[in-house]
Amino acid sequence: MWKELFSLSTTHPFLERKPVRKELFSLSTTYAFSSQEKGQIITFLKSKSLDSFMEWSSRIIFLMDNDGVLSQDNEDKVWLGVVPEEISKKRNISFKEAYDFCIEEYKKFEGMEEWYDLDFWEKRFGFEIKKHVRSENIFEDAKEFLEKFGNRTIVVTAAHPSIINITTKKIKPFVSKIYSTFDFGIPKENPAFFHALIKKEHLTPENLVFVDDKTGNVEAARKAGIKSFLLDRNAKEKKESVISSLKELM
Repeated sequence: MWKELFSLSTTHPFLERKPVRKELFSLSTTYAFSSQEKGQIITFLKSKSLDSFMEWSSRIIFLMDNDGVLSQDNEDKVWLGVVPEEISKKRNISFKEAYDFCIEEYKKFEGMEEWYDLDFWEKRFGFEIKKHVRSENIFEDAKEFLEKFGNRTIVVTAAHPSIINITTKKIKPFVSKIYSTFDFGIPKENPAFFHALIKKEHLTPENLVFVDDKTGNVEAARKAGIKSFLLDRNAKEKKESVISSLKELM
């Protein structure tokens, strides 16, 4: 991990071990070394690249999704609960039939800008959806993360402009900036979104860390040259570039 991220020109025998995790920052949580070995590694790094690492880590900007990453997800309650129920009443069909209808409709526009456009769906389904959107509580690990790194965190969400002030209400006091994909007219599944954000904020891809709970978004960020992690709080085993808590970034 150290050699991958910080380009060590000289190797140390302990660094040849296979890491327990290949991800981020802490030697104590990343590698299965004894205390003595950790001390030897730190001494080695101080002579080679630790200063570079500390300088790099102080420049990191975090790009974070909101729903499902920082805040508890309200989407399923609305799109898989409220909307089918309203359609069931409106069309006088069973909830199951309405649910299946919704799923098919969503699939038609998945990955497209319309998929995230609340005005589009209200017009398509013929009733108001906004009134059912709520500001959800912040995850406990996200609270700890934002207390430490909130001033270096930019939220990137797919929330529609008409509801973004609701969905981000509880995290807004903690973070540096909040952007919607609608600000750029590009979904997060497209690397062009990240290129546009980088250009607007004058960011350097090498200094960014992106976290999302959707694989397609994570892959797009990687293609844009950003170190990216998939957050899966239900993960039962460790996988490369997958974290189960934001504490793993602290």
